[in-house]
Amino acid sequence: MTINTSARDGHAGTPPAAPTEPTNADLRRDVRAATRSGRYALVAALCAAVVSSGIAAGSAVYVSSTELQRKERAEVAQVVRDNRQRAYSDYAAAMMRFMEGLSGLEGELLQEPIEREEVRAQVVEVGDSVAAMSRAQITVSLVGNLDVAPVIVGFNEEHAAPFLQDRLTSFARRHLGGAPEPVEAMREDAPVMIADIERTVTAATECLSRFVDLARLDLGLTDG
Repeated sequence: MTINTSARDGHAGTPPAAPTEPTNADLRRDVRAATRSGRYALVAALCAAVVSSGIAAGSAVYVSSTELQRKERAEVAQVVRDNRQRAYSDYAAAMMRFMEGLSGLEGELLQEPIEREEVRAQVVEVGDSVAAMSRAQITVSLVGNLDVAPVIVGFNEEHAAPFLQDRLTSFARRHLGGAPEPVEAMREDAPVMIADIERTVTAATECLSRFVDLARLDLGLTDG
């Protein structure tokens, strides 16, 4: 017969170890860890907020800058357009005045009898219109579209300058100078001068028509 000595000795087996109570050191360590984790989370949240606000602010600044640049470009374009429209209108008006002056001179040369002082007054008017046309041309060359310049230059070189310098000037010196020839001589020269005037007016009309077409195209006023 076997006797259970462990029971006899009062030992029924090793009982489980009871859970140990956390020490103060453990508690402090856990609190520090939790505090550190909370601090990191707070810093991360703050950083995210700062970055987000920075991106939003940067986007707002970019949008505002872009809108400002677009507005400035639109304002500059409008100023350029207004200046060109004014320059084109002034040149067209000067050309019309030039042609009217030539037509008035032709009318005086067709009078019978020819009145020297009336012819002189019309020659002065032509000269004034040429001065106005020259001023308007300078403005167009400064602010106008470069495509317009060849039309004006072509008319000046091929028609206006030869007529003014070679024909009208010599006619005025001969018949309107300090010692003019008799009116009969003016009447004899009148047909040639009238033909020159008509050719110049025709060329000016064609130039003005091309000029207006280019000006309207530049200003966006074309039909359709």
